[in-house]
Amino acid sequence: MKKIAAIVCTALMTLSLAACAPKAGTAVPSTKDFSGKTVEGLVESVKGSDVTIRLGEISPNALGYGNETADFDLSEAAVKVQEDKNTKDGSISDVTKDSVVSFKVGNDKKVSDVTVRSDIKVTAVEPDKSYDGK
Repeated sequence: MKKIAAIVCTALMTLSLAACAPKAGTAVPSTKDFSGKTVEGLVESVKGSDVTIRLGEISPNALGYGNETADFDLSEAAVKVQEDKNTKDGSISDVTKDSVVSFKVGNDKKVSDVTVRSDIKVTAVEPDKSYDGK
């Protein structure tokens, strides 16, 4: 009888832990400090000049990203749009949901020089990969 009770308790504990785990594909907010780093990723949402980025890494022609997200204020950032090898001046309105961006975060945590990369293809990576910036 004790063995059955132990097995039932173990099963219930396992199920309760599984229920609390984040689901695959679910965004996980980052707690990292990105000061002094370059951030790359996919724009998850835009509200005015505040953006949520799904963090990733740009290779020559693609963006790989995981589940980790971070919020940034682009209100003081200069925006450029890169298409193939051509770069032109842009504005905050060029930063839209699902666009690929890269930018530098200053030591004062302010974002500068945002580049919207319309020449990049988006690919997902393993869900548990985290990103520390460059």
